Formats: sequence, structure tokens, C-alpha cells
Amino acid sequence: MHLPAPLPHVDLTDAQWRLLAQLVAASLHDPGASTDDEEVAAARGLDLEQMYTDVSLLSWLKLIERRDDQLMVTDLGTAVHFRRLYESSELRPAVQPL
Repeated sequence: MHLPAPLPHVDLTDAQWRLLAQLVAASLHDPGASTDDEEVAAARGLDLEQMYTDVSLLSWLKLIERRDDQLMVTDLGTAVHFRRLYESSELRPAVQPL
């Protein structure tokens, strides 16, 4: 039986987590491939200038990839995103019934 490798612990900035979450929801045009993406990034709550930096790091970590002028989340990026959501939900205090 093959045991899956544990997910790596990843420390990202809030902007990097936000970009990763946006890419889990839907792919984006690569900001380096077009000049018309500022409005699209702003509509999704992303800063285009910050994206240039974040895309490089997230690509290097293999959390996202560039494909045909699109930024897409990888399977690893999706897993890391959902693990963060799961862990943050565990930290919420339990609500006591009245």
C-alpha cells in the first residue's frame, strides 16, 4: 500500500493566500502576458503589481503554473489551500448552544 506524502507547511502572505484562493475558484490571465488585466485583477480583489511578485514565488513553490497565458492552480496548490481552510476552521471556537 502506498502512503501519500504529507503536505508541506507553507508560509504565505495574505496577498499570496488571496491569489491562491482566487486561482482555486477560477484561472486568471497571466499578468505578464497582457496589459488589460488590471481591471480583472481589481474586480477579484487583487493588486496587479503585487501579483507580479506573488506569481513568481507561487510558481517556484509549484502551487500555481502558467499555461497558455493563463495562471492556474496545481493539484498541490489546491491541496494546500484546502488544508489551510480546514485548519482555520478547527481553530474557531465552538459555539455553545443556549
